[in-house]
Amino acid sequence: MNSQSLNQKLFIHESINQKMNSIHIRELKVINQFDQIFAKSIQEFKTAESICGYVVSAVAPIIAKSLSYSSTVDEIEEIMTTLNDYNIMIPKVENNMRIVQQQRARYIEQNPDEFNHEEEKTAYIKDYVAKYEISDLMQILGSDLENLVFLRHVGYEFPELVADLKHEEKKKTRV
Repeated sequence: MNSQSLNQKLFIHESINQKMNSIHIRELKVINQFDQIFAKSIQEFKTAESICGYVVSAVAPIIAKSLSYSSTVDEIEEIMTTLNDYNIMIPKVENNMRIVQQQRARYIEQNPDEFNHEEEKTAYIKDYVAKYEISDLMQILGSDLENLVFLRHVGYEFPELVADLKHEEKKKTRV
């Protein structure tokens, strides 16, 4: 790839192509978490309307399994076609919803004293996917992948946020 081709759009799904210092950045779009096609899944699994945690947990193992430093443009396009195919991705996203919702339901069942009202249980079930849940999903879904890394940052430098942690997030961050 020569320097002139670096400035050209290479991928069908490419939305950003820019250079910062010596790094060339390309952003490739995958399925849209806000597409109405997910409305049925959101309702069925009682999730928040923003389902980015479920989507990223479906996308990451595919990228880790399929992409390498030496991937060609055609190979990347093939991966992107998969990542933008709702027939392939919806079942993967729904599987993630199922796993997280089962874990949350089990947590409520095992820790009833942490939930004083039915509204608290409902809010907990419907809450956004937490970083530790994405981490858990990566361990479940990508345990056989060598090049899948998920780093999560716990903001101890923001004690007011750490003080608001609840349930297993509080336990997992050892606050």
